[in-house]
Amino acid sequence: MLDTSSCTSIYTIEKSYNYTYWITNIKEHKHYIGVRSCDIPPIYDLGIKYFSSSHNKEFMTNQKNTPKDYEYKIIGIFETRKEALLHEIELHHEYNVGKNPRFYNNSKQTATGYDRNGVTDYIHSEHMKGKNNHRYGNGRIIEQYDLYKNFIQEGNSLYFDNLGFSTNSSIYACCNGRRKTYNNYIWKYKDDTSFIFPNVKFPIIYQQYDLNGNFIKEGVIDTFIKEGFHKTNIHSCCRHKTHVNTVQGFKWKFKLV
Repeated sequence: MLDTSSCTSIYTIEKSYNYTYWITNIKEHKHYIGVRSCDIPPIYDLGIKYFSSSHNKEFMTNQKNTPKDYEYKIIGIFETRKEALLHEIELHHEYNVGKNPRFYNNSKQTATGYDRNGVTDYIHSEHMKGKNNHRYGNGRIIEQYDLYKNFIQEGNSLYFDNLGFSTNSSIYACCNGRRKTYNNYIWKYKDDTSFIFPNVKFPIIYQQYDLNGNFIKEGVIDTFIKEGFHKTNIHSCCRHKTHVNTVQGFKWKFKLV
């Protein structure tokens, strides 16, 4: 195991990008979880210039010789290396990578360094006590609500990551009161007994009609942007600020609530 002084130095090395990643051998269904700091965007780094910090030479060589057998996923991007390392610690603990035969990791990261014998518990060293060991704080469960304060679901950050939400900053900001909503949802820690639901501005609902005035569907603007419609044109049409009363062959209205 590394001593604490060595670990302190890796916490403080700062680069432009700090991220956690997941590598999968799709043939053997075996994985590797790691952390990386670099000066180029992670999508141009992982699996292209960088193939993990593993000491398993066969694993490293195979990635370069048979790249089609491997998948690379960036789990989270962080402002500091310390935040990224703390996220790696939680993932290593959650999957017990030091002992799990489905992982190439032969040790797991802890707050006091690498545990290579599998006996170190998931604990904080003295300089980490009282700190968050994850971007959401000790793996705290997060609750998701709609804008009408109706509960939707709960889970940890990795769960919402896999659903496509931005857990590295946006949800974190909501849980800590720095913003009211993210992606038209309210977010809070499950164990936050002092949480007060914010007064939110409800999103504009747009209604789509065919040229004969028959209703098709309604939704927030992102619903239609994903289908190739232009936000400004739809909004202008609804506000009658254009000489054309249709957009891309459809009529549009604001939903009155």
